[in-house]
Amino acid sequence: MKSFKVLSIFLTGWWCFISFSTSYAATERGDYLEIRTVGELRQALLDAQSNGQDDFIVLADGIYETDADGLGTFQFIDDEAYSLTLVAQNQGQAVLDGSGIHRVLDLDSTAQTSIEIDGLVLQNGFSTDGAAGLQLNVKNTTIIDSEFLDNVGSAIQSYGDYGRGETILIERSKFLRNRTMPAIVHSGYYSPLSIVSSYFKDNEGAVRAHVNYSRASIQNSIFLNNTSENQTTGVSMQGGDRAVHNSLFLESIEKGDSTNRTAVRISGDQINHIYNSIFLDSANVLASGESFAMHHTYIDTTKLAVPDG
Repeated sequence: MKSFKVLSIFLTGWWCFISFSTSYAATERGDYLEIRTVGELRQALLDAQSNGQDDFIVLADGIYETDADGLGTFQFIDDEAYSLTLVAQNQGQAVLDGSGIHRVLDLDSTAQTSIEIDGLVLQNGFSTDGAAGLQLNVKNTTIIDSEFLDNVGSAIQSYGDYGRGETILIERSKFLRNRTMPAIVHSGYYSPLSIVSSYFKDNEGAVRAHVNYSRASIQNSIFLNNTSENQTTGVSMQGGDRAVHNSLFLESIEKGDSTNRTAVRISGDQINHIYNSIFLDSANVLASGESFAMHHTYIDTTKLAVPDG
């Protein structure tokens, strides 16, 4: 039997968006590789595929365009169980740019590889098949203090293999003006997804987390105007357990626009919870599944749609 409850429709929690500035001096690590050009970046990614060690690559300030040498997407195709870290020397100042014609970065490994992306900007990617910004097929991914801007196609896309259990953590990152697809597209059978303290604005869809048997959660994040006439859902979470905590959603519709906009569509197998969150203006919630509970949340109840029963 399906159940639904709304408890205390007012704000009692806090949401926050925190960004930290990072800088890596040459003396901080003895095993890092600093790169300054597109050619050096490609060679560093190539070497990391087969050198039998963890790799820590620091990108100096600058714009690294996929079209600068005519070779297109930056790629890492690996079969070794080591980690790869790509970090900006100064947060937000190392920019990977798809030139409006290529996917920006493709990270692919058949081994138990861990990836960390820290402080980078991925922008101006283009793809009609998969991600325009970052395509992921690795065991563990952590993205922190990074920005995904103006990609035509999803900013990040990943498929979760049931037998592999990929994990994705996105923290303190920004997603702005990504078009034609939701900024994050996450599908498959088993792949936990956590979005923490991140900011989504003016995307054609913010998150599409449709993984069948694993948890997806959003915490302490802000979502502003991530729907359009072509993409009427901002966050869509289906499959395993789904939860939204301490987050803000706002959808502003121009006068005369009668399109129904859904800020959050949530449908998990067992748990569908929204806690301590705020829904403003035309931000609707559509819930389905075996159970749904909303706690300590501010919303116009006329904009809340839940199943009967």
